[in-house]
Formats: sequence, structure tokens, C-alpha cells
Amino acid sequence: MGRDLDVQVAEALGWTDVEMAFGGAYGRGALRGKKPDSAWCLVPHYSTNIAAAWRLVEQYDGEFYLDHDCGGWYALFGENLDNGCYAPTAPEAICEAFIKSV
Repeated sequence: MGRDLDVQVAEALGWTDVEMAFGGAYGRGALRGKKPDSAWCLVPHYSTNIAAAWRLVEQYDGEFYLDHDCGGWYALFGENLDNGCYAPTAPEAICEAFIKSV
């Protein structure tokens, strides 16, 4: 999923105008957007970086569950099992579950 999933996460967080930057201060191919009540910022690599994905967990005000089993990861925000997601990596599972929970 990569950067497409990062765009979805940023938009779920309320970011606007998320786009690829082609030069300037952000560098070629950087993903940027406007945070709520903020200026332009780089969009973190939520779907591929566990530290970035974990920030979603830290800001969530509720229950969170993460488990690893045969070849994949399962993440769940809240208690609604429909919000759970399986993915090949923990960051992907966290991102997909976060989007479903918003």
C-alpha cells in the first residue's frame, strides 16, 4: 500500500491538500499536506515505519489490540471487531485499522 495508505491516514487525521511535492524545500517526490490548523508538513511514512504508525496508537483515546500470527499482523482500534484489519506488516495493519475506526 505504501504512500497511498499514508495519504488515507493523513486524510483520516484531518489533513488537507495532501499531494506529492516536486521540488522546493520538501524535495522531489515528498508527500506533503496541511495539518489541521497548521502549515504545510511532510506526511510521515505511517504504513512502512512502525514509529510513525505507533503515533496513531498513542493519540487514540481507547482500546488498541495488536497481534502477530502465521504470516501477518492483526490490529484493532476500539471494541468493534469490524474495525480490525490483517496485513503483512504491523504498520500496515495499524494504518488500515485506524482508518476503519475513524
